[in-house]
Amino acid sequence: NQLLSNDLRSGQFVTLTALVLCMNTHTAKYFSAGHGPTLVIRKHEGTVENLEAQSIPLGIDTPLNMEPPIKLALAPGDIVAMFSDGCYEGKNDEDEAFGLARVIDLLKENQDKSAEEIIKHLQVAITTFTGRKSQVDDMTMLLLKRLPEEDNKGDASL
Repeated sequence: NQLLSNDLRSGQFVTLTALVLCMNTHTAKYFSAGHGPTLVIRKHEGTVENLEAQSIPLGIDTPLNMEPPIKLALAPGDIVAMFSDGCYEGKNDEDEAFGLARVIDLLKENQDKSAEEIIKHLQVAITTFTGRKSQVDDMTMLLLKRLPEEDNKGDASL
């Protein structure tokens, strides 16, 4: 953080989000430095957890005061969705943002699909909503889904 702080121009910063998975125990440790929400869709509970940042973005203040990582246990069917703000801040011709609520609704509605299919569905929904309006931010998505036990035998995937 100190090196970054020295290298960045005044007013610049870097957000970071990280997830460390343990495939044997189906657990994860999550950390965010100022990055937008990471969502955990709980299949069996039907709930959505919005994981907030544990610290401010990198490069702003040194030393960096941060809380410990959040520990997660992932049950079969659970989804962890990490994405850049361009995925929910994209606007249509009426200057209305796509919004985090739409992202959550789409994740919940499509949670029985594969991670790849969910991402494709989100991409189509966002680009359909924003239409031809030029977007000012990137759209980056990472989706992790724990497979049901019967789909996971002999597989090294989560």
